[in-house]
Amino acid sequence: LKDEDGLHKKVICNDQEEIMVLEATKLHNDNHFRMVRFEAKCNDYFLKIHRAIVRKVVSQCTVCLQSQPLKVKEKQTHIVASRPLERLQLDLIVMKQYKDSNGQYAWILAVLDVYSKFAWALALVTKSAREVVEKLEDLFFLIAPPQILQCDNGKEFVNKEMTSLCEGFKVKIIHS
Repeated sequence: LKDEDGLHKKVICNDQEEIMVLEATKLHNDNHFRMVRFEAKCNDYFLKIHRAIVRKVVSQCTVCLQSQPLKVKEKQTHIVASRPLERLQLDLIVMKQYKDSNGQYAWILAVLDVYSKFAWALALVTKSAREVVEKLEDLFFLIAPPQILQCDNGKEFVNKEMTSLCEGFKVKIIHS
């Protein structure tokens, strides 16, 4: 069958999955591409192929498994807090698309108390270090500073102002 570009492609019915797996395996054995490139190659070769078949062929290829072993995910540890305000987690939420209707506020500083799961949403015009620190300082004066502040490695969290804020309130900061 020809596609819209006039190129010939193999057509295999959905109920003939074994045949499609065999054809895809033959195609894969010629080049041993990883998932994304092999899926693109299959889409050039077949009129339609399910992503599950592509995954199956690549994951069962012994050559690929030996030369490019699957990545092992790092074991994640569950974070536990034993009392309120022991640990607060921070992150920024992008709201730029709504800033014209939100008084120019383009970001939300999301603050979560790990123990109680209570959350604060603090509106920010920019995600500058100064504005983030000012909002956190206001929050600390309102509710009390936490023992631990956890955030990612964004520039708005890793800077002199944030370090100074945490030192001033005797808060341990953890970047993850």
